[in-house]
Amino acid sequence: MTNLIYTLLQIVHNFGAAAVVGSPIFVYWLARENHAIQRRLAWLIVLGATTQIGSGIGFGLTSYFLKGHLPELEGVAFIALLVKLFCVVSSPALMLRYVLYARQTPPRQQRQAWLAAMLLGSTAFTAAAFLRWYL
Repeated sequence: MTNLIYTLLQIVHNFGAAAVVGSPIFVYWLARENHAIQRRLAWLIVLGATTQIGSGIGFGLTSYFLKGHLPELEGVAFIALLVKLFCVVSSPALMLRYVLYARQTPPRQQRQAWLAAMLLGSTAFTAAAFLRWYL
């Protein structure tokens, strides 16, 4: 049962990661001039990051209640978790700011916001690999 719960959480977590990583890549490379798509994908990043945060909490709760303890995080795994948390919190904050102020923001700064979102998502994705294999 524990493995099934972890698997279901991982599926949800992966869809969140796909939104957080894929959306800014799509905008940065293919939808630079389409503000309607950008706005929708900014919201998708917020939803994806929120999903990742929720499923991440779910991983911890599953460990605590079904295994009796939280995973022991140290060294590389602990640093990877901190990096991932920073990115997953920063990315939706950046996109919420984008949604609220995009109309008043110069195009160059808009592109920089999408580049930052792409870097944050990619960094979180990379940190997840370290977290997974050093845990």
